[in-house]
Amino acid sequence: MKDFFNAKTWKIALGILFTALFISLIIIVLVYKNNDRAQAASGDNVSGFAWSENFGWISFNSTECDIDGNGFIDGNGIDDDLGGGDNSSTLIVDYGAKVDVATGQMSGFAWSPNIGWIYFGDSNNIPEALLAEAPTIAGYTKEWPIIHKGSTIAEQLNPIKTVTGWAKILTLENDGWMKMMGASIPGGDPYGVVIDMDTGFFSGWSWNATSTYGVGAGWVSYASTTPIDYKVKSNFNTPPSVPVSSLSAPNWGPVQICLAKDARRALLRWKFSDSDLGATHLAYQLILTDKTDNTSSFDTGICTGVGTCEPLGCNPSKCTMNIAFVCPSDSMQCQYILDSSDLEYGTLYSWQVKVWDDWGASSGLIPGPDFITYLHEFPNVGNPADYLGRVSQNEQIKFNATSSYYITNIPNTSPIPCNETNCFWNWTFEVGGNPDTNTTFVPPTTFASSSPIVVFSTENTRDVYVAVTDSDLYTCTSMAVVEVNKKLPSWIETR
Repeated sequence: MKDFFNAKTWKIALGILFTALFISLIIIVLVYKNNDRAQAASGDNVSGFAWSENFGWISFNSTECDIDGNGFIDGNGIDDDLGGGDNSSTLIVDYGAKVDVATGQMSGFAWSPNIGWIYFGDSNNIPEALLAEAPTIAGYTKEWPIIHKGSTIAEQLNPIKTVTGWAKILTLENDGWMKMMGASIPGGDPYGVVIDMDTGFFSGWSWNATSTYGVGAGWVSYASTTPIDYKVKSNFNTPPSVPVSSLSAPNWGPVQICLAKDARRALLRWKFSDSDLGATHLAYQLILTDKTDNTSSFDTGICTGVGTCEPLGCNPSKCTMNIAFVCPSDSMQCQYILDSSDLEYGTLYSWQVKVWDDWGASSGLIPGPDFITYLHEFPNVGNPADYLGRVSQNEQIKFNATSSYYITNIPNTSPIPCNETNCFWNWTFEVGGNPDTNTTFVPPTTFASSSPIVVFSTENTRDVYVAVTDSDLYTCTSMAVVEVNKKLPSWIETR
């Protein structure tokens, strides 16, 4: 005991203590350093778990085996088959699978603690020598797993995409080829893996069997709800959206109505938005509803172009917008025109729009702002100067706009001639875009008279404007150009 307290013993003890602290510090540094290893590789966009009937859980992304991100394998939310309980001493290994949004090609790795790595190919090296070892089966191409976008518009619009090709269980060597889709196995039905582009969820079955290593992986399921809820998911393609701020209606007011002489029109506008690089606007659907009785005025169905649409309520006569010209890609303004064949006077409407991208993913129905149509057509103003001859300065000139108006009971036929009771006039005169101060009204007429008398005190070119407003305060304006000449010389007849 005496030796324990001598100087030499103290030096040894302190040395051990400092050594232990140093090692502990290194371990802490390594733990934090390895924390990065729990992150999936850049671009990995497949996650979740599949289930092999013979080998159990298959993980598609390392982050799901290190939920707390401390660099060690822990519980995965399914069970502990993938290694260690929470915060085990087993370091996580970075792995993951991904899908290329442009081609649908899969690549990368999945992991099973009972069978090891499952290889989906290398997106930077396809095809490669390893793929040549895949079994040759009539009608099936030797390729790494690939998601098929579709070769026709109908196939592209279908959100359920097929997955074909081969993945490889590396530990099983040449017997490790796992087929993603097949006609059948002996005594079985057709099988395969698909993905729903609206949700990103995989479902279905792939198949592997071996002769050298027994039964192999057997059936591999990519989704189930019983007895445990699990699924494989990919966010490689983000469904498109329609920003609420881009929705507007009716975008049709007095200026447009007076020019077109058509009050029953509306321009429904929205923007196709998609965060995926290169995404295109493949189709749209528009539903118009009369809110008076909440009945559908029409449903375009899935429109892909002018007069072209897909089945399930397809209405080609209502597919009037050319997507490829108007709004083929992200953030471009779409505009659908409603006309008198679609709308009634004095009616409140609601509308919804749905868009699809080139992978067949959709936005869901997005409501636009309600709008109400006008009660009837706007007044007919007429040309205020179509009957004038030569106009000279300091002469009294009488203007007259032959105007007419409409009422609710007769909204667009048999216009009624205006008078001082049912119409209101507003006459203005300009020179070079500025108010004309050299024009006066001859009493008792005023700027509000139906047929004012005016005097131009100077010669010049006048822009004459007359606005006519009916009893519902619908206004249209007409303009004419009048050349005011010098006053003609007076003469006296002599004998």
